[in-house]
Amino acid sequence: MMAQFSDLLDQLERWNKGQVIIVHGADNFFCSGADLKTIRQNNLSDQCGAYFISRLMHSNLTRLERLPLVSVALIEGKALGGGAEIITACDFRVAVNDARIGFVHARLGVTPGFGGGTRLIRLIGSCTALQLMLSAKLIDAQTAQKMGLVQHVLEPGIHGNDALEATKHWYRNEFGSISSFASRAIKSIAATSLCNISTDNALEIEANIFCSVWGREEHMKALASNIKHHE
Repeated sequence: MMAQFSDLLDQLERWNKGQVIIVHGADNFFCSGADLKTIRQNNLSDQCGAYFISRLMHSNLTRLERLPLVSVALIEGKALGGGAEIITACDFRVAVNDARIGFVHARLGVTPGFGGGTRLIRLIGSCTALQLMLSAKLIDAQTAQKMGLVQHVLEPGIHGNDALEATKHWYRNEFGSISSFASRAIKSIAATSLCNISTDNALEIEANIFCSVWGREEHMKALASNIKHHE
């Protein structure tokens, strides 16, 4: 699955006209991370293998968050362990009403290994993130929203394809008025801020992105309609 994830990212990086992707699971379940049965069948003392898995997922999730596409995690059922880590690499998180999220690594005597610990701290702060990881407790969608981990919780009873459609509706309602080109440019600025570069370099990149959208058809039409002052 990790290799397939990498192959999918190859395709997304070539999708030049896309604007948004929704990351979701199947059969009313998001993701529970590594399969415990598979882990037991392999050499648990192989730290080199563990390091390879960790770095592969570091690469995958970093590529996900640096895409010019806005990413929305649709959390249905449970997002546990590595599954919880995946949602931290998305730009936004939408949860069904009865979803559960758990950074349960400590129950297995390990730590987050896909970069989710670092990202969780960045999203909700060190104290709250540490509390979640040390307790290894599952939290509901409402609690996650209060923490700032989840941006929107769907109405009760919405699951499956209805949840996917509701997530699309939420995105369109929040951000659907801007063009794909502007969306990709803004996301690129946000992605640049996550890179390990100096402020001066980040500002140079932002200036170049700004110039790439200035004077385009979408820009000229918006100026003509004075859309800046619309409610």
